[in-house]
Amino acid sequence: GKADVNINGGSGKITTDEGTVEWGTNKKPDNWPDDVEIYEDGQITYSGYSTQNSGKEGAVVMFSTNDSAQKVTDFYKKELADNGWKVESTYQSTGATVIGASKDGRGLAITIASTEGVTNVTIGVENPQK
Repeated sequence: GKADVNINGGSGKITTDEGTVEWGTNKKPDNWPDDVEIYEDGQITYSGYSTQNSGKEGAVVMFSTNDSAQKVTDFYKKELADNGWKVESTYQSTGATVIGASKDGRGLAITIASTEGVTNVTIGVENPQK
C-alpha cells in the first residue's frame, strides 16, 4: 500500500491507511493517556507510539532521573492507584522493579532500574482507540 515516511536522524514517523508509528522523540507521544503521569524529575530520552485502524493503540516513554529507584517506584504505586489503575503484579530483583497494571481493559507495564546513580524508567501503555 501507500505510506508516508518521514525519517529525521534517530526519529521517524510512518503513516499508512492502516495506522501510524512514530519513534525516537524526547517528548510525550501525542496519544499519551492523561491517567499515566510522567515522573516530574524525569528527562525523556525516547518515546514512540503506534495507532492501528483495526486494533489497540500503544505508546512508550523512556526517561531517566537522578532520584532513587525506590522513590520512583513509590511514586508510581501511588499515582497508579490515585488514577484508578489496578496494580496486577510487582516484581523486584536486584536493581530492578517491574509493575504491571490494568484499567478499563488497558494494560500498562513500568520497568524501573538503577545503575551508577541513574534511574532509568520505561513505561508502555495500551490506549483506547479513538
